[in-house]
Amino acid sequence: MSLGSPIRIGRPQLEQEPPWPRSPQYGSSKLDSDESIVNFFFITLLTHFGQYVSEKTREWSPERRAFTVTKTDPTTGKDIKIFTAMVDGILRGTTNDAVLAIVEVKPYLRSRDKNKARMQECAEVSAWIAVRPPADLEQGRKKVKTFKRLLLSQDHHEVWVTFAMFQAEYVDFVQGRKVEATPLLTFQTWGPFPTNSSSSTKSFAHIIATVIKQGNIDGNDS
Repeated sequence: MSLGSPIRIGRPQLEQEPPWPRSPQYGSSKLDSDESIVNFFFITLLTHFGQYVSEKTREWSPERRAFTVTKTDPTTGKDIKIFTAMVDGILRGTTNDAVLAIVEVKPYLRSRDKNKARMQECAEVSAWIAVRPPADLEQGRKKVKTFKRLLLSQDHHEVWVTFAMFQAEYVDFVQGRKVEATPLLTFQTWGPFPTNSSSSTKSFAHIIATVIKQGNIDGNDS
């Protein structure tokens, strides 16, 4: 699937009052202190979009799935916890426990701290890859395949779509195996899509519907 060049949408004028307290640039907002409001809205929005796609083997869930990265102690042979990344929601398989996308939300705009937001997202995607590597990892290794993982973020009223791209060597790296050189995890991000703009929301819905229907994102089968 090709989505073309990254989309950059400017900040529009408010077309109508959004269904939440006004954002910081327009006044005070309860969203600044309550992430659960943003999370509830975003999962509801994604579920609504999914109703227009005939694919019924996937569903959006507000489950705060934890991915714990470990390494084996060479002396005891026991697993040692490195860190745990917890996401704010997932796109999961209805017939198995596959995780096909992850969700991260923040009650404030990304511009408040871009580096912190990106670092957290990188940690979550890395942990997801380490704990749930691609099902066709070895086949992909032989073909030098570039795998993709989907991350959806909502920061206050702005939505971002990110594809994380990597190859088999990156899985080796995050799982603690030796690699000749540090492999890359590349993020390609589209956005923001302000949810108080009908045109931006339609563009976001089109991307999500296409991804879910075509199913060409690399999750895991177990």
